[in-house]
Amino acid sequence: MKAIEKRPINKIDQVDHAITKELTMEEKIDDVVRKTAKERMTESRVANLQDLMNFFDPELAADIGNFVLGKLYSRSVIPWKTRQLCAVAALSVLYRPEQLRGHITYALQAGVTKEEIGEAIVQMAIYGGFPAAIEALKVAKQVIEDYQNTGG
Repeated sequence: MKAIEKRPINKIDQVDHAITKELTMEEKIDDVVRKTAKERMTESRVANLQDLMNFFDPELAADIGNFVLGKLYSRSVIPWKTRQLCAVAALSVLYRPEQLRGHITYALQAGVTKEEIGEAIVQMAIYGGFPAAIEALKVAKQVIEDYQNTGG
């Protein structure tokens, strides 16, 4: 049996690029977090999430931010577009409309089409039920229309 290749988690991919680079010793996790947040998320969304988590536990907030932005979202194993479709699908099944709105926006920014978003959500009807898929489609329609109306 062939061994599974281990991929280093210390790579960061550029949005809309297949370019990756090894982190140098000088690059700190904070730099990766800032870079990933800047390239992949809106500053206000990051700030709002940090404020919310800091309200309860500043140290935990930093740990979560370092993991999500510094380790998870900076991985180059799957493209950002695919990662966002996964998030849209998962959040549709879980019915998390606020988070779904943000990730649909990120998906659109990554080049995901409204048809792809709709298809990912419809596929989730099998796993989360039609009510969850219908509610997610309502959220998606609103976000996509808002995105198109603002020139996104």
